[in-house]
Amino acid sequence: KQWYQRRVRVPECKFGMNDKIVADNKDKDNAAEVARKKTNSIAIDDCTFHQCVKLSKFESERSISFIPPDGEFELMRYRTTKDISYPFRIIPLVREKGKTKMEIQIVLKSNYRAALLGQKIEVKIPTPVSTAGVNLLCNKGRSKYKSSDNAVVWKIRRLAGLKEAQLTAEIELLPSSDNKKW
Repeated sequence: KQWYQRRVRVPECKFGMNDKIVADNKDKDNAAEVARKKTNSIAIDDCTFHQCVKLSKFESERSISFIPPDGEFELMRYRTTKDISYPFRIIPLVREKGKTKMEIQIVLKSNYRAALLGQKIEVKIPTPVSTAGVNLLCNKGRSKYKSSDNAVVWKIRRLAGLKEAQLTAEIELLPSSDNKKW
């Protein structure tokens, strides 16, 4: 008897790039850069692919074509550095109130549309190593001091777009003989 190994062929997968995504190629001329800035596009910098990706098809057809390997893998790694719109703006204010007391105020503003809703937001605010105790007051969400992390953890369940939340922390510091500021 002869045994034949039956091979299952994995189909080729293909992802097309949106017209709003522009991969940054060093050999393109300045005219392409000017056109990119005029349109509402997203520039991708430092793009690297898994070895299973056929790079020639990406360059010619602007598509990511690959035969997936067994198991989990990272297909593409990239970063964007231009025209990034962050979902939140954080405005900190730190005041010293003597040698053993300080106050931190944090204002968190949502920058997304009013129709959207941010959920499960967590902000970690580092505190000095010499922190003895913390009194917290926030107008939205819950906050607590975690001495094991040397940080205040502020959790907000939901925050609508174009809204703000505020946290105030009064921090008691251990007395110190040196003149270092926290």
